[in-house]
Amino acid sequence: MATVIADSVVTRPLLGELLGSMASVLERNISHDFARDFKARAMQRVGALAELVGRHLPWLPAEFTAFFAEGTMLLVAGG
Repeated sequence: MATVIADSVVTRPLLGELLGSMASVLERNISHDFARDFKARAMQRVGALAELVGRHLPWLPAEFTAFFAEGTMLLVAGG
């Protein structure tokens, strides 16, 4: 799973740059409504990754796939 994610990020360097700059950009000059909407969409993506991991590794408990997805986002984004 780590190899698939790493390969995905490596083949999309702009995505990696955008994720890496996300925290500093979101800290400045955005409205509360935009921040709330962004967070909701980001959590949907994390949920989708957790679901994907669960589909490919069905023996893992749902709590682990959610933890894995959240951790992956943090690691890729440099959080």
